[in-house]
Amino acid sequence: MYSNKMTARLLSYEIRNTIGNMFTIIFGVFFPILMSILFSNVITAQFPAAERMEVNMSIFLSLLMLIPMATLLIGYAANFSQELENNIPLRLNLFGVNKQMQLMAKLISNLIFMIGAAVVYTVVDMLFIKLSTPVIGAVLFLFVVLILIGSILLVIAHSVALIFGKFGPTYAVTMTLYFALMILCGMMGVQVSQFPPFVQNIANLIPMTYMGRDYIQIWQGHHYNITNFVISFLAFALFALVIYLLSMWKTRRKKSR
Repeated sequence: MYSNKMTARLLSYEIRNTIGNMFTIIFGVFFPILMSILFSNVITAQFPAAERMEVNMSIFLSLLMLIPMATLLIGYAANFSQELENNIPLRLNLFGVNKQMQLMAKLISNLIFMIGAAVVYTVVDMLFIKLSTPVIGAVLFLFVVLILIGSILLVIAHSVALIFGKFGPTYAVTMTLYFALMILCGMMGVQVSQFPPFVQNIANLIPMTYMGRDYIQIWQGHHYNITNFVISFLAFALFALVIYLLSMWKTRRKKSR
């Protein structure tokens, strides 16, 4: 009973902590909505009327990826790095809340916020942007995609925070990675096909790339070979694993001193 109460309180604390983070609110809620509405009005005007809905869908699906990137990368890293500076994880551990329980509570709370932000983003965009109706399977698959991408990004953010242990450098690195991913995945107005071949190969190893470019096929129920999409998840997860192992090595090195 005590363990269940402690877990519930920890999860409640983490949810409040996530909602109270201004980086998460600004970049994870307002920024994607404003960018999608702006891009829809500016970019779609350059296309024939028959192609505008497809362009709108590409913008909507691409910028949807800003939500997990902001919530689970920037927001989480900002929160966790500040907690590390104040030794909060150590204090919780002394009160019987182990690191695994802390991490699980953080993951669940941030995923809850991310899904909520994605719902708000979708509802607002449907009011201001003309979008096509998806098939049910595409919505369910999109939910899985968001969970997977969000979880991988949280591992990256958690690892970066552990490596630096301070808010300043952690925020600088995660913000740089955030904008690098935006550029590589075609969210800044430049399509992946316009990059040099070497850069395109890197972009194709990032799952967010496929959202604005290919997911519309799944959204509309068309046949789509997901092999490269799956490979991109594996590659992105491998990148997160490397950063995580580096953070574990850095942590053990600090303890041995």
